[in-house]
Amino acid sequence: DFRYNDIFNVWKPVSGNWKIRNGSLYQDQLDGFDHAIVYTEKRFKNYTLQVNTQELEGHGAGLLFNVQNSKSIFESQMIRFSQDGTGIIWGYFTKDGDFVGQGYARLPKLEQRIQLLEVTTDGSEYNIAVNSNSIARNIPLQFTEGMIGLSTSQSRIAFRSLRVRLPDETHTINWAAENPYDAGVGTAKVYSRMIDGIPISSLWNIEDDLVSYTANNLNDDMYGFIQSDFLTDTYTLSVNVDLSKMTDEIDTGAGFIIGAKGQSDIANGYVVRIADGGSGILWGKYDENREFLGKEHRQLEANLSDAFHIHVRVRGEWMDVYVNDQEIVKYVPVEEIEGWIGLLAHGGPVLFSNIRYQTGLDIAK
Repeated sequence: DFRYNDIFNVWKPVSGNWKIRNGSLYQDQLDGFDHAIVYTEKRFKNYTLQVNTQELEGHGAGLLFNVQNSKSIFESQMIRFSQDGTGIIWGYFTKDGDFVGQGYARLPKLEQRIQLLEVTTDGSEYNIAVNSNSIARNIPLQFTEGMIGLSTSQSRIAFRSLRVRLPDETHTINWAAENPYDAGVGTAKVYSRMIDGIPISSLWNIEDDLVSYTANNLNDDMYGFIQSDFLTDTYTLSVNVDLSKMTDEIDTGAGFIIGAKGQSDIANGYVVRIADGGSGILWGKYDENREFLGKEHRQLEANLSDAFHIHVRVRGEWMDVYVNDQEIVKYVPVEEIEGWIGLLAHGGPVLFSNIRYQTGLDIAK
């Protein structure tokens, strides 16, 4: 219990200024990134970790899990709020201490005083929730088990309580049971297995794990869901596209846009999408003036339905494209990609499902 003086026998500070005051654990050093403290009493594998955080100055509260070394954040998984307070970041630290981002999600304005940050892991993948709202699911683990910890970046944080739930028991480390979490305002609807976002247009609808584009607008319209800065040089994207409700069977299509200027701005973006009402696929690039350049096109084999699985792999300066598990093209040259990655609709209605991205290793096509 953190109300006792000997808690630092099992909680080991890595960096920062960690103190116990009035039944809460505080980190008081404002400057600097990834100040951490690690719980060394036990290692965990299949569990849910919940922590209630209160921002005193700045943002950046976070948690560590599957930590390999009690004296360092190297080789550990991490989830934290962004410094500007608008989103949440997740990923892992390598053995050399480099952070590899696995994802980012924008969050609605967090109105309540205390935030509940939660991660659940089964030893191979993990899920993230904020204030009991699911943010991301089925993210691959780099480290399958380990110790747990807390972190702050550019912020002063009060950690009010922490709890570890195991499959058959609850391992409680509550140092402020008198300060229960009070659920309040704030929602973050999940629309895929691994990503989350905030709708930017009434033409895009989110319901459970599905994203739909409702208009019959024969111009490319995008919905960005992650910025490329949070991915490594090699990553994969995949999505299921359903055109069965399209109103224009000649021109309707859908797919991905990569490296676009804004969350809804197609400028500078690379396009890979189904075309011609499902009979073809095209790829190319928009320039700064939103003119589509370098268009390439392939006919697709006859499809017995209007459903397609699109799979794109980006490998530094090259891009590979697959549709319905069939290789369409490899080694498409791409310049350094910076900007937004998102869904792209050309006409509609279009239904997107099973939207996934993954850094490093490939997603099964």
